Amino acid sequence: TSQEPNIASTIAKQVPEYQPLTVFDLLTIEKLNSHMALWAGNSYERNEYVQTRAPPVRNVLAIHGVNRPTEVQQMYRRRPRIRGRDVMQPRYEVDSKTTFENLTLQPGIKYKAGIFYETKDRPQISLEDGEVVYKSGDGVVPYASLQHVLTWKDSCNVKIKELEGVEHREMLNNQDFHSILLEYCTTPKANLCSSQIQYA
Repeated sequence: TSQEPNIASTIAKQVPEYQPLTVFDLLTIEKLNSHMALWAGNSYERNEYVQTRAPPVRNVLAIHGVNRPTEVQQMYRRRPRIRGRDVMQPRYEVDSKTTFENLTLQPGIKYKAGIFYETKDRPQISLEDGEVVYKSGDGVVPYASLQHVLTWKDSCNVKIKELEGVEHREMLNNQDFHSILLEYCTTPKANLCSSQIQYA
């Protein structure tokens, strides 16, 4: 499964035994239709408090780390299934034992123990100006997802501060993060309140 279909298709062309699947494909195969219905229902997709559109504010500051190896895709394999009366065994598990000696990966992509990671050498399209940048996510969130806030720029003023090499959770203990946040919240011309700040 992948947030970047091009990676999956590149691998499938070289290793035809593997088939590119989305998360929804896996959920369907595992017969977890109720989980998909839960996601698509009021608990998530149609929940007004959990959505991807711009918030009803004038200004947004997004602060996040960049250029940490970040998981973007997993390699799965079928697993033996023993069905119990009340236990459902998953059909697939991360294929952590497979190695690819001659696999050609896309630039900035590394593979280890069933997981594909984007690195700081990964070419990405910046949603800010459309230029190619070489960056990766914060160790948890891929760079493409970190940029989602820029899709709001037609609805509100969006500013992004990227912290080089700072990990997703460790950011809360980062001095630069607190300095940026303090300056932004205490600058009179910003005229902001805490409800107008979004950070990863």
